[in-house]
Formats: sequence, structure tokens, C-alpha cells
Amino acid sequence: MPAPRPVCRLGIACLVLLLATVPAAADPDIPAETPTETPEPDETMAVDAPDVAGPVVSTVIATVAATPTTAWSALAVQEVMAGVRGGLERGAVAHGVVLVSLDADLGAYGRAWRGARAGVSTMALYGRSPSERLLGDALVASNIDAVPTVRLYQAWVERGFGGRAWLRAGSLLADQDFATDAHGALLLNSGFGWPAFISANTLNGGPVFSVPALGARLVVQPGADWTVQAGVYDGDALDSPDGASGPTVHGAHLQLDARQGCFAVVEVSHTSAAPAAPVWKLGAWGHSATFADLDGGSSHGGNGGLYAIAERRLWAAAPRDAGAAVAGWLRGGLAPADRNVYAWAADAGLHATGCVPFRPGDELTLGMVYARATDGARAVAGEGDELSLEAGWAAHVHAHVTLQPDVQWVRHPGPGSTHPDAVAAAVRLTIE
Repeated sequence: MPAPRPVCRLGIACLVLLLATVPAAADPDIPAETPTETPEPDETMAVDAPDVAGPVVSTVIATVAATPTTAWSALAVQEVMAGVRGGLERGAVAHGVVLVSLDADLGAYGRAWRGARAGVSTMALYGRSPSERLLGDALVASNIDAVPTVRLYQAWVERGFGGRAWLRAGSLLADQDFATDAHGALLLNSGFGWPAFISANTLNGGPVFSVPALGARLVVQPGADWTVQAGVYDGDALDSPDGASGPTVHGAHLQLDARQGCFAVVEVSHTSAAPAAPVWKLGAWGHSATFADLDGGSSHGGNGGLYAIAERRLWAAAPRDAGAAVAGWLRGGLAPADRNVYAWAADAGLHATGCVPFRPGDELTLGMVYARATDGARAVAGEGDELSLEAGWAAHVHAHVTLQPDVQWVRHPGPGSTHPDAVAAAVRLTIE
């Protein structure tokens, strides 16, 4: 069951305070701030960027950058996608993202900080949306499709406990940690990333690329093969009931509102060191906001769903052909039909490595994703089922460069399924 709203607000507010106190604990020369009068509680607790977000983020960045064991990384992705047939219209668009990240080991500040880390990242997004411009699909054909901007991305502090548990708090993404499968994520369609049975059924998609949210994530490993993790986040990463990206477009706006509720997810996974052993994941998510009844009944105080994921290596070549292998995955999730766009969604596929002659490191992936619209969503919003088939080839032309040709076929793209079935072809260049 979703946590009560007052607890959500108090918990996430504590996360902001946690981030603010980390630099002070690490550097005793920073003078203490003058206490200010505590405001009266209000239904909406907003934290504006000039007052809190800016100083907190800047001190976190300064602390991370000044740490002797800071690791820098950069990633650039450029993609050209063309609408070959159907959809909205034919044509091509280019878009991309540049991401710069810092990751610091805070153990350099003394024994009290051993096992602690901090991270900050920023990104620039540019170009036009192929889904809005060409295809009209609901599942979103490109997983880097986002509003053009330059923004703060993630900013977090993490503490480890005995090599068995890790607690991270700050501005976080849920789609990096939950409901993931290693092979489907190699495809371009967003339906293979953050699944539609969560993204379409929660407020504004949840804390995912490219809009993180204040939150905390706990990972516990009770045994070598078992992992349990849970996360709780601000219920509306966009801080906008109508889905407008304006308030958070640069990532410096922090707002906690009781009406937004909170988003929570828990997942249990089992893995094994054996090469052919399967990977199993079971998870549940919940949201404490109020959701309208799409069948015309009373609104609902909360939402949620269940999901399961299975991955396994299906075939491997003889030892002399080391590296050649084929793996498969299956993922699916359910949600209540009376308040959600999709009653269920599922994706599956195959992933092959070492199967391209003279290209042993290249990867081939074939996937299918399907989302089943609820009767209420069809009647109220004109939503419809959507199916996407995708084939991609990741050619690792250099240790830091990947070229990825890709083709997708989308059946019934977009609300109401009035657009012709679409075919899209793309080429993605990744430099890291």
C-alpha cells in the first residue's frame, strides 16, 4: 500500500536536509548558517531554486569536484530517425544528448566517511522529437526523446553499510534501478526501457530520463544471489499537473506538494554466477496521489501495479567460439483497469553476441513490446493498443564508439489508433 501523504512530504524534505548537511560535515571550515524562522505548515511545501536548490546543488558539486578521488565521465549520443512509412508524415529528424557526470569517493574526508559516495551530473538535450514530428506513437520510438534544454540531472549522496546495504538520497532516477532488463534496454524504443505499465499509469511518467525527482533508494543484498531494493520519490517529477515541462526544465526547481503524493517501488531479484542461470525479478509499485476513475465512478486514493522479469542465456557456442551466445528476456506488468491507461503491457526478445562474421564484439537485438489499453482509456482519452517490433545492431567500431542502425515497425501508433502503421529507420552514434 502507498505510504500516507504527510509521511511522504516529511521523508522527502529530510532528504533535502541530508544533502545540505553533507558538505558541512565534510568541511569544518564552512561557517554555520544563521537560523531562520520556520514557516507555518502549508498544504503545498515548495522549495524554490534560488533559496535552496541552488546552494545545495552548488555545494554538492563543489564538494564532489574537490574530492581527490573524483571520477569524471562523459557521454554523447547523436541520433537520426526517419519516418519511412505511415505515422504522421515522412521525413527525418536529428536529436541527441550530452551527459557529464562526476562520482566521488567521500572516504578521502576521513574514517567517518568511509563507504560514502556522492555524484552529480548535468546534460544538454537538443533536436526534435521523432514521435511528435513523424510517428505519433504513444510508446515513444526513441529513449532519448526529451525537451531540448540544458539541465542539472542527478545529484546524490550514498552510504554503504558493511558491503551488504547501500542507501542513496538526492535527485534520482527510478528507471536506472527498477524494472530493468539488460538486453531489452539495448533497443531504442522507450517501451523496452521504463515500461509502459508504469510510465503511462503514474503522474507524468515518474522519475525517469530526463527528469529525476527527489527521493531515496535502499539496496540490500542478504545473500550472494539475492538483492532487495526499494525506493520512494516525489510523486510528480515535473511538478506540473498538466504535464508541462516548464517548472523543471533546467532541473533546479524542487517542489513537494501533498497533491502530488509520492511514488514508491520495491523489487526482489535473484541472480547466479552460473553462465546459463536465469535472472528473476519481481516488483510492485504504488502512488499515493488521487486518480480519476476512467469508468465514471468515484476517484481513487492511490494507484499501483505488479511486474515480473525473466532473463536467460538460451544458447552458447563451443569454447573455440568464445563470446557467441544468444539470450532471451520476457517482462510484463499489470495495473488496475479502472484508473489506468494500460491494463497490462509486456515486452520480449532475443539478444545475440559474437554472431556477426568478423565482428565478434557486435550485438544484435530483436524485440517486441505491446501495451493493452483499458476500456476506460479508450472511451475517455481515445487511447488504443500499441505494438512495436524492433531490430537493432550495435557495432562497436572503437572502444569508446558505437554505431547502431535500427528499424522499427509500429502498429496502431498513438491515441485512437487513427494513424497508419508506421515504419521508422534510425542510426545512433554513441561516444563515451
